[in-house]
Amino acid sequence: MKPEDLLALMRNNVVKTGLLKNTKIYGRPEVLALKESFSTATFDDKPCKVYDIRQARDGEDGFASYVCDYGRNEINYQVLGKEADFCFTITINGCTFGVGSPTEDGSVLVSHGNLAELQGTSQDPEGDQAARQLAVGHQLHGDGATYLTPDMYRDGKANVTMFGMRVGSAWKFYYQRYAAAGGGTFKLLSLEELTTNSISL
Repeated sequence: MKPEDLLALMRNNVVKTGLLKNTKIYGRPEVLALKESFSTATFDDKPCKVYDIRQARDGEDGFASYVCDYGRNEINYQVLGKEADFCFTITINGCTFGVGSPTEDGSVLVSHGNLAELQGTSQDPEGDQAARQLAVGHQLHGDGATYLTPDMYRDGKANVTMFGMRVGSAWKFYYQRYAAAGGGTFKLLSLEELTTNSISL
């Protein structure tokens, strides 16, 4: 699959990542599969398809992609290099996604932060969930990072499929917003680019 093919698919169909599993594989891509779902969806009041992205099974066709894990009350990260053209993370619906500045060797650090609950210790960041997640993101990424925060996507209780694509020598990041519409159906809301600092390899 080419980046332009994925982008065209994401513009016109719901693509969900809730079936991705945490694997704790850092700095190396996995093989993912894109499968059409039995669910239905609409976009601009017209029917569209629903797809699931998950880890490929043995012998199944797939494509190479980095995966950033998710954990409740955790901040997980992934290092993006040159071994794959894609990056996905598990469904975002209240979390914060961070994109750091390139390191000296050109690698890019991304993160998926969820701090829904306080731990009741002196180490708890101050503020509401979004503020806590942003504070921890700053600790991980330092200056110059870009973040997708809940206030940017949660209108209409949207879920987000966050993904990155390496186009030429640059990583670009996009987020697809969709919402449950009842009865196992979904509504595609939008596909938007997360504008970052220049990130190239």
